[in-house]
Amino acid sequence: MTELERLERRKRRAYIIGVVLLAGLIGSNALQVTLQVAAPPINWVHIVTWSAALVLVALLPALLTRRVPLLPTEIGLYVTGSVIVLVGLAELLLVRDGPVLDRLPLLLGLQYWALGILIIMGFLMLGRWGGLILGTLVLATSAGLTAITIVGEASAGHPTQELLFALIRMHVLLLVVLVLVWVLTGLREQIDRALERADLLANLAMTDPLTGLANRYAAEERFGAELANARRSGQPLAVLMLDLDHFKRINDSHGHDAGDQVLVSISKAIQAEMRGEDLLARWGGEELVALLPHTDLDGAAYLAERCRAAVAGARPLNLMVTASIGAAELAPDESYRSLLQRADLALYRAKSSGRNQVVLANDNPVVDGASGA
Repeated sequence: MTELERLERRKRRAYIIGVVLLAGLIGSNALQVTLQVAAPPINWVHIVTWSAALVLVALLPALLTRRVPLLPTEIGLYVTGSVIVLVGLAELLLVRDGPVLDRLPLLLGLQYWALGILIIMGFLMLGRWGGLILGTLVLATSAGLTAITIVGEASAGHPTQELLFALIRMHVLLLVVLVLVWVLTGLREQIDRALERADLLANLAMTDPLTGLANRYAAEERFGAELANARRSGQPLAVLMLDLDHFKRINDSHGHDAGDQVLVSISKAIQAEMRGEDLLARWGGEELVALLPHTDLDGAAYLAERCRAAVAGARPLNLMVTASIGAAELAPDESYRSLLQRADLALYRAKSSGRNQVVLANDNPVVDGASGA
């Protein structure tokens, strides 16, 4: 799993928690309003807020499954959250009776803080430019509500000077937050791109570009880990060394492009025989190596024969291709280089004994194929 995939998983979990908490808070408020005997009548603010909460709950399945892309879900979450926050702001500014100045502590201490959090979440969810666009729209909507409020308060003869200065300062602060987070998000996106490049380079460093198999470096890294695990657990460990027979003839007769196609096809055929914990790697040229954890020599011989048969039956480009295979099991206190050397010697004996066969490191041939291949 890459860093970006881990980031997406963490974001989904955070959104699920946030949605559950917010929907639960709105739901408890709706229950309180409907059960109060002397509660004020349900108005459009309640209906819009409760409907938005239902939309949030409806988005939960999209967060729970990775089949739905995260970006459309994030847009839905942000728009729904914006509706909830702005409707709450509109209620305090325009719907409730009495001077708005009396509700200024509630506005500054709760609603505009929620607006600031909403702006920040836009950048975290939608990136630098998506957050800037939607954050600007949210801030512009809030400024429009403020202008309507000041005009209404002045028309009603309520004091407006202190209210006006307080709301202007708050919007300037929110604008500073918007710009600052826009700059910081640009830095974060640069880090994300650097992580993506690092994942790509790491994958390239560990993967053979032609076959898509692990390369020699990746195989040696895995060998070290599996060797330590085998010694610690006492479980067997085996390797196969595979080499395509007369591969040079294919390159000489059909060209190197055909040789590459054959190698890719054969690699896929052998990979299909591997188990989930096995590692198949391109060791060099037409030589492959298979690391087989929790496998003794008998198990390695069985799997090697399956691989040999798979190669013989593949017939890439309608060519008859065979492979010779050497198998070895890790001995007590043996190094992985010694293990590979014994498997390589077994491969050499398979080649010198007629090819298209599996030979174990104890010199016993297991399967004889068509020796004339």
